[in-house]
Amino acid sequence: MEDWLTQRIGANKVKALAEAAKDSKVMDYLVEKVHSLEPREAWNAAWTLTHFDDEQISRLLERRDEFIDLAMQTDNVSLRRLMLTIVERMPMDKANFRTDFLDFCLEHMALPIEAAGIQSLCMKMAHRQCSIYPELLPEFISTLSLMQDGYAKCVMHNRNKFLKEIL
Repeated sequence: MEDWLTQRIGANKVKALAEAAKDSKVMDYLVEKVHSLEPREAWNAAWTLTHFDDEQISRLLERRDEFIDLAMQTDNVSLRRLMLTIVERMPMDKANFRTDFLDFCLEHMALPIEAAGIQSLCMKMAHRQCSIYPELLPEFISTLSLMQDGYAKCVMHNRNKFLKEIL
């Protein structure tokens, strides 16, 4: 398995690793490897985690803050997108609300140089977090309103969808 993470792997191997991760030891190994200094190893481990089923994701809830921290700190755009994809599948509520993560999401959803996938994930999670505390929705709306030109079509589609839903 260790060799799999250090080389280019296909979807079938990723699915096999995700299935093997129903064993706690394999899951712990993959979670450890998302922090690897070897980019391919970290990426492969994170990509595998995105293939977890709902039960496996629920077993990762105690690691949510670790995944959020990694997403906010990494310079690796692909790893950031994968970590945000995992976090997006986890429930958000008052008990796990983090203002630093909300700030990150609001900033990165509107950052024109950010990858469109990350912008869209951040927009979705910012909306979910602001919905927990409705008094934060005006800040979300304000950030969406500032987003005008220079964004990918999918980002603008999501922006318009949220504005229509909220207003």
